[in-house]
Amino acid sequence: MSEYLRIYVEYSPKAIIALLSMKKMEEYLRPNKFMRIHRSFIVNLRKIREISKNHVILDADTTLPIGELYKESLNAYITSKFLSK
Repeated sequence: MSEYLRIYVEYSPKAIIALLSMKKMEEYLRPNKFMRIHRSFIVNLRKIREISKNHVILDADTTLPIGELYKESLNAYITSKFLSK
């Protein structure tokens, strides 16, 4: 959608359409709660239920791909939060 974003909010049946770049949205969101996992997706880290090799599963209906450029930062986050203790 070029410079438009589709934002999904929990408990809302409709997406919000905003004139904003992904880069700007990343800057607005708190990095300890949200992470970019693909050139097209930023996720709420608290909503991740499962991570497979190439996908993030948020719920029974939502599976998102993990982009090659973002795998390392996602793995570093998982390691620092859950495996380093």
